[in-house]
Amino acid sequence: LRFYGHHSDIFDGQCLRDVCEARSVSIDSIYEAEKLEAIGELEHLSHLHLGVFELADKAILAKLPLKQLSRLTLSQTQTKALDLAPLEGATALKKLYLDGHYKNIAKLGGLDGLQEFTFNPKASLDLGFINSMTSLRALKLLLGGTNSLADIQLDGLQDLACTQVRGLSQMGDMQRFPALRRLLVQDQKQLEQVQFGAANRALEHVWFYNCPGLTDIAGLADCANLQSLRWLFTETDPASLTLPKSLTHLHMLSGKRKAEAEEKAAVEAMGLIAEDHPDAWFFFK
Repeated sequence: LRFYGHHSDIFDGQCLRDVCEARSVSIDSIYEAEKLEAIGELEHLSHLHLGVFELADKAILAKLPLKQLSRLTLSQTQTKALDLAPLEGATALKKLYLDGHYKNIAKLGGLDGLQEFTFNPKASLDLGFINSMTSLRALKLLLGGTNSLADIQLDGLQDLACTQVRGLSQMGDMQRFPALRRLLVQDQKQLEQVQFGAANRALEHVWFYNCPGLTDIAGLADCANLQSLRWLFTETDPASLTLPKSLTHLHMLSGKRKAEAEEKAAVEAMGLIAEDHPDAWFFFK
């Protein structure tokens, strides 16, 4: 079920008592709501999206059926005081999306069963708490800001995405993610260099989009199972790259429309497919 809009009135959470069998509920794009504690009475609820901009109850999370939730999305609210501490009791949680919520966020480190985490970091936040999420398979950093990801180290991480994160200039040595399969980095203007190596034996797909300062992608030749590289809006000559024999797809364009046909032909002359690999895009999966 999805409840959305309600711009001219207040959403009344009591209506949820009429749909007690609901398993997936989204209350989003709502300006104001009341009696949201009724969510806690949904005995079969496993997926919840809560997006109320004028969220009056800062302790609402403690009133939700957290132990039975497997997916939770908390959209942006006007208040920054929403207490995340109760989420440490969400032991069944597999996917978590936070938009602009940070109070007691370090408590989330106890979610050792979490598999996918999407949030927007901020410069003053120590990202080390993420390292305790030992089951994490996908980490997606969206918007927000931080200058470095070097403090994050996850042996089991398979997918890593950084999209429009302000100030990001350091990724750190990517070999600290030995299980990494896919990397997506988009709209990172201050990023200049990324280091890969032989320890990235699981790496299959690398995607850089609109990273104008990026001039050095080191160690790609040592990634023995790399299948695709997407590097858009770069002036780098693909013939200058040292690539592994496993590579099948190379999508490199400068963004100059008149040169696009010539650039694709140069890639094809290397015996590679000049387009995206079908398995490379993962952000919204």
